Amino acid sequence: MKFIYLPLISYLILGLPQNLLPQLKYELPVVEENVCPFEGCQFGQWIIRDSIKVYKIEGDTSSVKFLLSDGDTIKAIIGNIHYEKFGKVLVTQPFKNFNVNDTVTILRCIEGDFVAYFKGQKIYVDIFWPVGFSDSKDEKNYDVKKHYGKMIESPEIVWWVKIRWNDKEGWLSLRNINPYCFQIKEKIEGMDIFE
Repeated sequence: MKFIYLPLISYLILGLPQNLLPQLKYELPVVEENVCPFEGCQFGQWIIRDSIKVYKIEGDTSSVKFLLSDGDTIKAIIGNIHYEKFGKVLVTQPFKNFNVNDTVTILRCIEGDFVAYFKGQKIYVDIFWPVGFSDSKDEKNYDVKKHYGKMIESPEIVWWVKIRWNDKEGWLSLRNINPYCFQIKEKIEGMDIFE
């Protein structure tokens, strides 16, 4: 993870207000290592229920090493989150430490909360923006009063998982397709202890 730190000593000596201090800048690309990205997530034995490409090198989809098919049993060894784009939530009503028109940088969901960056600080926030519903009946029943913001850009992340199958090793590229928590399109059993 890359951060740019600006010299703070002159601000500390001069005693300038906190809001004038230089802020940490979170820059892409970012890789978060050794991550299982959802509640109940586990490494170990997984069963493939799809046709899935396995790549030679983490982060590189230009070279397929081998293919997995429905029924193949693999061992998931480790996983790393690759952030391709951070999400952005615009605050529309005052909420906790946020003011109207503040923008919160969203990284990813962790067990109902989001890892985010705000004013140079890593924070954890509850979802305070609408999550969207395909069923208008559900949307009518959703408590609009709890909406203090709106997502203006969805985060884009890919979970690269190192796997072993028979005597071969390679990397799965599992793209998150849900802007609110983690969900993939590939069908794989054994990833979730709650299955």
